[in-house]
Amino acid sequence: MDPEISAAVSINVGQGLVSCSMAMGQCLREDIAALFAKFHLEKVAFGAKLLNLNKSKGWIIPPPLHMS
Repeated sequence: MDPEISAAVSINVGQGLVSCSMAMGQCLREDIAALFAKFHLEKVAFGAKLLNLNKSKGWIIPPPLHMS
């Protein structure tokens, strides 16, 4: 159950990064863009911690190698 929860949280963090980036790109006010940049950095930090947790617990399944 834990790997599935972690995968769902990872997906949500990725979607949050994309949303913050899109908002920063479309924002006309610099102060609001800076606010979204702050949110983006917080999500990057959380995503890095989550990636380290996934690696340490062995929850990341590597894709199969392509052999030709």
